[in-house]
Amino acid sequence: MVKPARIAPWSISLLSLSLCAALGRPADGGHVQRRSADRCVRYSQKMERGQTGAALSLRNGCRTAVTCTIEWKLVCGGGPAGGVEAASMELERGEKKEVSASAAACDRDWQVTDVRWTCDPVRAP
Repeated sequence: MVKPARIAPWSISLLSLSLCAALGRPADGGHVQRRSADRCVRYSQKMERGQTGAALSLRNGCRTAVTCTIEWKLVCGGGPAGGVEAASMELERGEKKEVSASAAACDRDWQVTDVRWTCDPVRAP
């Protein structure tokens, strides 16, 4: 009777690491560039004067310019959220910009909810 060949468990780990390293490396030997710049852009929110809305701010801490989109919903008086509102902006390195999430459509109480933002590096022409 012929016994099946045994493979040492460490050899499978070594083979897996080698394969991952080979497949994960770009063909030109350069670095893999992140698709999103979300990690180096900072978000903040504050009440506008007169409580007429919220100022939604993004500050670019990336090494390059980025293009960002912010989305939010406005809820009036505890009712259901309205539709999604959005704004886009381009931020140079170190720049901060803000957009107004206006509550002008609400009679009394209001709340900005479901704020989402994403940024991507600006592509060279």
